Amino acid sequence: MQIRQILWLCTLYGLTAAGQPQSEQLQTAEIVTQRTAEIPHEIALNALQKVLTKRAGQSITLAWAKTQPNIETMIDQYDFEKSTCQDQEAAVCYKLSMQFNQDSIEHFMTSNQIKAWTTKRPSILIWASQKTDTNPQLISSYHPVAAQLSNQAQARALTLILPSGDIADQQIQLDDIPDNTIEHLKNKYHVDAVLTGTIEGESTLLGSWQYHQKQLHNWESESTNLADAFSDAIDHIVVYEKRQNDIELNQTPSTSILEINNVHSIDDFVHISHHLMQYEPIQDVSIATIGPGYIAVEVKHQHSTEELLGQLQNDTALQSSIDSPNFDKAQVSYEWITPINQPQT
Repeated sequence: MQIRQILWLCTLYGLTAAGQPQSEQLQTAEIVTQRTAEIPHEIALNALQKVLTKRAGQSITLAWAKTQPNIETMIDQYDFEKSTCQDQEAAVCYKLSMQFNQDSIEHFMTSNQIKAWTTKRPSILIWASQKTDTNPQLISSYHPVAAQLSNQAQARALTLILPSGDIADQQIQLDDIPDNTIEHLKNKYHVDAVLTGTIEGESTLLGSWQYHQKQLHNWESESTNLADAFSDAIDHIVVYEKRQNDIELNQTPSTSILEINNVHSIDDFVHISHHLMQYEPIQDVSIATIGPGYIAVEVKHQHSTEELLGQLQNDTALQSSIDSPNFDKAQVSYEWITPINQPQT
């Protein structure tokens, strides 16, 4: 029962974490036995790896990093608070809470080619069985591997659920599950996707996996133990989801709202529209609203809003404004600086 409670608590965490703001993904905490003026490097390193793992959805270690950062400078703030000791030999313990700087994390991830998972993360039911000498056994929330999966979910900011294994579950075949049964399981466990799989073997475990999301995705795996088999399968799903998101972004235009100040006539909009359309990802520019001295334009483009804004950050005609947008739907505010070769209106 304890293992099942752990997984259930982890599921609650995942449902929050799957859509959590970036600020929460930049937070982490460690239990320490001393209150120090500076954060020890080993603790800061472990905290950074936790934050990167949450942002990426994959287990990240820094042994292979191209650049080893000064981690302490990446932490905006930290705080010590008295806490319960996990180590029975320790007399006093503190919870060390840390908040990392978003720009520093994004720069480090880009420099080391660690791709953040910025879109909605699907909740996943893992419906897997392990073949034994007798009958295949459904791996339910009572299985010892459930504790490992709860740790995986918490570390990756994912929602991972194992079936309860009740009488209704026991009546479902373990191989070649029909589509209507997959939909039944999604509804029963309130998840977005189902990972089905069969694992067999002794010293080497061979896995056959099927990921039922928007479309069916199949693959095979090889591992030495059950925990690694699940960890590798989750890694595979994360990489697959990111790749599918990239494909969808390239196929489906995104929409961004840009507020542009220092605009006084419709002719200014014509010049701005023409200027923006020179960027290859931009497909269309239209007026969203007009205010006193500014105009908000709706831009349809390929790729994400973040990538578009990255392209515009060095545009000499669009100077980033330090003020918040007047139009509440705008993602960013600019000052229009009339190009030298543009006729004055």
